[in-house]
Formats: sequence, C-alpha cells, structure tokens
Amino acid sequence: MIAALAAVVWALAAAPKIAPTPGVYLLYCGGCHGINGHSSDAAVPSLKGQVDAFLCLPAGREYLIRLPNVAFAPLTDIQLADLMNFVVGLGETRTGKGDPPYTAAEVGPLRRNPLLGQPIANYRRQLVTKLVQTCRAPRSLLTYGSAGARQAAAAIRAANSR
Repeated sequence: MIAALAAVVWALAAAPKIAPTPGVYLLYCGGCHGINGHSSDAAVPSLKGQVDAFLCLPAGREYLIRLPNVAFAPLTDIQLADLMNFVVGLGETRTGKGDPPYTAAEVGPLRRNPLLGQPIANYRRQLVTKLVQTCRAPRSLLTYGSAGARQAAAAIRAANSR
C-alpha cells in the first residue's frame, strides 16, 4: 500500500506542470477551439493565427468578451482578462501593434452585457467583413460558418469592385 501511494506521489511530482492561465484555457476553451487554438472552422472558429484581428476595432475587442460562452465563464473578471490575453496571444496577426491587454476593469462591464437576443452569426459576419475590409484581417476569418462565409466574401468582393 505504501509503495503504491509512493508511486502515485512520484508520478504527480514528475507530471508536467501547466501554468494557471493556459490550464484555464485548456479547461474552458481547448475542448472546442483545440489545445493550440486550431479547430474545425465549420463548427467552431479557430483562434490560432486570427483571433487577435478582432482587436483592430473596438467593436471586435468588445465582441470577444461579450460572446456568451466567454461572458458566462465561471471566472473572476481578473481571471477572464488573463484568459482573454492568453487567447489573443494565439492570434499572431497583430504582433507589435501595441494593443493594450484586457483588464478586469474592461472585462467586467462587457461581460455583463453579453450578446443575447440577437443572431450572433449575423453580427459576427458583419464584424468580420468590416475587419477584413478595414483592417486587412485574415480572410480565414470568413471560413467559419460556411454559408455566412460565402455571404461575407461576396460582400467584400462587391465592395472591392466599386
């Protein structure tokens, strides 16, 4: 019995340690968005290489926090700000752009006004179209939700042909 307990203690001590914020990401986000931010864009948007593009516009920055799964996360405002700064770091499109990190003071009011009672897919499509047009956000943002992506891509093509 003591040998078995010692083996368990040794195994736990030897196990790799995960820092708190990446651990929170894995617990609350990684199952759908992937452990490295890659997911099936048909079902859930990938974060890697694109999520930080939302920071280009204030509406995009707010959108990320107001998403119901984010807003209702069982985390304190400080924990959620830390988590979202980690998530935005998965983006890689705005390196060196000087975007301020999320703070608890910013996150708190935004999460208390979640995107409810409206078609989020339409709101996202309009926002992503504007991000691609205005901020040169990656066109890969358009791939989430295939029918919506086709509509957004058509809107961008129409705007560019004027």
